Amino acid sequence: MKVQSDHCPWAESLPHIVWRARPDGFVEYVNARGAAYAGVPAEGIQGWGWRTLIHPEDVGRAQAAWDQAARSGTPYETEYRLRRTDGAYRWQLVRALPDGSLQRWTGTCTDIDDQARAAQDRERLLARERQARVAGVAAQQARHHARLQLAIQAAGVGLWDWDLRTGALYFSPEYKRQLGCGEEELKEACDEWERRLHPDDRERITQRLEAYLAKPWPDYEAEYRLRHQDGSYRWMLTRAELVYDAQGTPCHMLGCHLDITERKQAEEAQRESEARFRQLADNIDEVFWLADARLQSILYVSPAYERIRGRTCESLRKDPRSFFEAIHPDDRARAIETFWVLLDAPTELEYRIVRPDGVVRWIRNRAFPVRDAAGHVIRIAGLAEDMTERRHLEMQLRQAQKMEAIGQLAGGVAHDFNNLLAVISGHSELLAAGSPADDQWHDSVAEIRRASQLAASSTRQLLAFSRRQILEPKLLDLNAVVSDAGKMLRRLIGEDVRLSTNLQPRLKPVRADRGQLDQMILNLALNARDAMPAGGTLTLETGEIDWDPACTETPLGVRPAHYVRLTVTDSGHGMTPEVQARVFEPFFTTKAEGRGTGLGLSVVHGIVQQSGGHVSVCSRPGAGTTFHIDLPAVPGTAESPVPNAPSNLPGGHETVLLVEDEAAVRNVTTRMLECLGYRVLEAANGEEAVPLFEARRADINLLMTDVVMPGLGGRGLAEALWARDAGLKVLFHSGYTDDTVVRGGILAAEVAFLQKPFTLEALARKVRDVLDRR
Repeated sequence: MKVQSDHCPWAESLPHIVWRARPDGFVEYVNARGAAYAGVPAEGIQGWGWRTLIHPEDVGRAQAAWDQAARSGTPYETEYRLRRTDGAYRWQLVRALPDGSLQRWTGTCTDIDDQARAAQDRERLLARERQARVAGVAAQQARHHARLQLAIQAAGVGLWDWDLRTGALYFSPEYKRQLGCGEEELKEACDEWERRLHPDDRERITQRLEAYLAKPWPDYEAEYRLRHQDGSYRWMLTRAELVYDAQGTPCHMLGCHLDITERKQAEEAQRESEARFRQLADNIDEVFWLADARLQSILYVSPAYERIRGRTCESLRKDPRSFFEAIHPDDRARAIETFWVLLDAPTELEYRIVRPDGVVRWIRNRAFPVRDAAGHVIRIAGLAEDMTERRHLEMQLRQAQKMEAIGQLAGGVAHDFNNLLAVISGHSELLAAGSPADDQWHDSVAEIRRASQLAASSTRQLLAFSRRQILEPKLLDLNAVVSDAGKMLRRLIGEDVRLSTNLQPRLKPVRADRGQLDQMILNLALNARDAMPAGGTLTLETGEIDWDPACTETPLGVRPAHYVRLTVTDSGHGMTPEVQARVFEPFFTTKAEGRGTGLGLSVVHGIVQQSGGHVSVCSRPGAGTTFHIDLPAVPGTAESPVPNAPSNLPGGHETVLLVEDEAAVRNVTTRMLECLGYRVLEAANGEEAVPLFEARRADINLLMTDVVMPGLGGRGLAEALWARDAGLKVLFHSGYTDDTVVRGGILAAEVAFLQKPFTLEALARKVRDVLDRR
């Protein structure tokens, strides 16, 4: 006899022992509750094994009751003792109902042992049972059916029974709720079940069902969509098993179905959310990562990890320790300590990593713990950003701000110093001009003049560094400037340093001050010579370069345009990255004490910046140093150099209105003008000069005025006097040439300007040039 292996999923959820048997007492099925009660596998109970569990004294009575029910087709009900897994027997109330064909009985066993041991309770129970029997079999069957239906409805399970012999398909009323059918629609739905399948599922489900019927497997399960009465489709989960007749032939297929539409929608929403998340994580520049709560395993890392760290995502997942091993040794301990804080609160950390190629990158890592509903940390999530370029930009900005602040200080110092030098230089020149060559003080005066000239050179370096010189820009051929400078450099750099030039022909001209370019080349050459104490090669090259706006390598602050480039390269000992970062700082030097002021490269930086260009440095220890100076190319033709004028000083007899707020400077300038033959009218400020001009307008040929003065400044004074005499000629002078001068409208390309301190020769030529100008 074949033992049935099928089961009823709906019965597994009930709290009672549920079984199914044939009329001859052969048990085809017992649920997990029955197997657990008896402490034996369900296969041990099926067949006639159930009889071994009944108390020996009750076996005959139980069998007789069963035979009577089977013959009459009436409900089976009796009480007997069943052996529990611990060997104890407990009273059970056993009930069973036949199906319509009387071929199968479905029953339950309810533990009534406690009632049986309590006599009063037992009597009441027996009385109720007698009344139930008196009320009739139909009422009892209806009650059991109602209870079963209530349990099924509470579970939200729709039951179905497919008669494989007739093809009839029965669905429980729960099916009506699931598909929104009325009574008539429910009958139609049962008849047209296959047509209600979603077109995309129909072939798959019918083929799966045919395969199952041809060769059954233990559990049939399928998911598919059924059309709701409103036209929409609902997802169903079906589980089923075959029922066999006495000959072992499948006669029914019993199953249940659950509406899993909401679960499917949630799963689809989750898939879409995960797809959107992955698309976002895979395409952002930052690295998104997800780790377990102890940072022992990496659950996810976005592809940006490979670009930033130079390592594959798979290598990190295989060996999470490589995350910390890639951190710079100087930052590793701090990083590890900080990451452990993640178990409690969000944190942010900046540290360096070392890529496999040796490149060091700055990383900012923001991370936070992910908690469950109970507040326990279950994940660590983080976002890592490459901060290297931003760090470089911040360093450049801080450097620029530092240079600007020191430049303002240098400009102020140069202004005050220039006024003092103007007095010293002027008086020394007057003494030299008014004393014979054999005078006992002639040499002393000459030394004072040389000292003042050296001091003036120092202030010019300060002004060049601070970008506060008033320039006399001209169109220059950079090749000609380099060629002329080379003649001087060969005498300065020494015989053990070889000078090499590589000049690109037909360069576009640049607009710059010739004296500043000479000083820039000289400073770079002297710096290179000091970097090659044992000799070497100094190379000067020229060329052209385009900085494209679309180029990501365009340096900070460089306006995209066409530039003429001067490259100065030495074969010296080179510089470390730390030295390169400070190379343009004023007063910063690596030379021994007394061998350098630290202003040489600062002056170069100031000259290039004031000329609208850009300077950069590239160096490695032991591999020499290269400076790139880029100056904007301009259209036109470079000017030819003007030969030096004769050494005799030009003078005149015109009247000069001199306006200067510094009394010492005004006094020496007056004496210098008078030495040249001019008549001088003095005023201490603009307010004094206006009435003096009105009183002597006919006599005054030239206004020579300081630019920055208390009250009415030089530009304002000139405009006030131009309003009275449009033909008045004006010469501005100043030792303070910062932005105040520019705001005052004084540009050497537009008006005559004389930088303090000035020599007697410079004063003579400038005054004569202005007076003779048409």
